[in-house]
Amino acid sequence: MRWLAIFIFVSSLLAQKTIIVGVGLSLEPYIIKKNNTGIELDIVKTALQNAGYKVKVKYLPFLRIPLYLKDKKIDAATTINEHSGIKNVYYSDRDIYYQNVVVTLKSSHLNIKKVSDLKGLRVIGFQNSDKYLGKEFRDVIPKLKLYQELANQRLQVKLLFAHRVDAIILDVNIFKYIRNHLKDINTQQKVVIFEPFAKTYYKVGFLDKNVRDKYNIALRKMKKDGKCEEIFHKYIK
Repeated sequence: MRWLAIFIFVSSLLAQKTIIVGVGLSLEPYIIKKNNTGIELDIVKTALQNAGYKVKVKYLPFLRIPLYLKDKKIDAATTINEHSGIKNVYYSDRDIYYQNVVVTLKSSHLNIKKVSDLKGLRVIGFQNSDKYLGKEFRDVIPKLKLYQELANQRLQVKLLFAHRVDAIILDVNIFKYIRNHLKDINTQQKVVIFEPFAKTYYKVGFLDKNVRDKYNIALRKMKKDGKCEEIFHKYIK
């Protein structure tokens, strides 16, 4: 009987379908390519595994993801939603959101209730901020004392704590993660985090509706039993 149970268990593993998930390039703490983890990646992988699938991750430049879906080189893609322009996919429930914020040092005594309050300040945005943050932000850029966009978000955070800029704009969890991992600068200075930008919710897009439905069931259970929150706090303390 013992060998029969082992055989059934192994057979069930072999019978599991592998879902190839296309994800964007590393964006800590959501996607950490070096060890195949991250908040978003852990949530997606865990939900799919709980739904009975094996998971293989395919890292891709974001612009290639629609092509890989169209050619069925991947079965699903993360960090997308109905506004991503990707057609013929079945979207899951929301699994994560990004919240772009303005971070200032408390000692600066700034109050950024709305985007226009940035006028006259030295500001560093993330790469392509002018495209992602909307018309109101684009309108204020010419009125800034200094404006620059950086792909290196660790440098963004360093410049703030070094008092080289008045404000930085980036996702709140990216800021918290980087702050916790910087070692060569004093990050214990008090900060103020303002939220003049709306949250952006993301989903997983699937080619197979049945896989999407099973993923949703597993994801809802993870949200209900606190597993998603547990994953989040693993990266953001």
